[in-house]
Amino acid sequence: MDVDTNQSNEIFLDALPYIDAGYNQEKKSFAERLINLELNAMPDKNYLASRFAPTELNFSSELIQTEWERVCQQKEDYSTDVIKHDRYTMKAPEGPDTDNFEAWTKALNNAKVSVEHHSNRLENMALLQTYGSNAWVAYNSALENRQKKLQMILEKLKKEIEEVNKQRKKEQEEGGQKLKALELKWQELINNNLEVDKACLKLEQSIQNLKAKNLD
Repeated sequence: MDVDTNQSNEIFLDALPYIDAGYNQEKKSFAERLINLELNAMPDKNYLASRFAPTELNFSSELIQTEWERVCQQKEDYSTDVIKHDRYTMKAPEGPDTDNFEAWTKALNNAKVSVEHHSNRLENMALLQTYGSNAWVAYNSALENRQKKLQMILEKLKKEIEEVNKQRKKEQEEGGQKLKALELKWQELINNNLEVDKACLKLEQSIQNLKAKNLD
């Protein structure tokens, strides 16, 4: 991993996943030590502080706020009385309400509502039977067209991603070859330096031996 800082103190993290070899525990520990050293060298360790923090959700409706709190608390036994189903039931007064005029009036009104409700359902079913099939054909056709467009966009994005990955792989493989060449060159220079040091030591030893013979 490489860490680069420019004049604006922006941090760029880079890696070479296409050429990096596998690692064992020893290499992992070594890499972690290098990462910690690089993190300590960063001008700003908390580089996410400049990013936008998530905003809190503010709901204008009390009903939506209550529902959101229910979902957050994962309650499943929550119910509301927005729709009063008893208005659509045809039920005569029972017990003490059998002689109650208001109870019978309420039951009559509920019956009228129920009749109107079922009448609307019959009309809707008739309309659906007449025009529903054509509407669904048109709807399905629109969905198919949208699916084709989205599929084309998806294929285009996949090709773009594939091209990016190919370019990354090509660049990293070329960089890997350069790194290997430089590593071999470095090893060669190290070996040459060792040979030079060895020759210098041998020469110094020869000089010391000659000096000793001259003194004798």
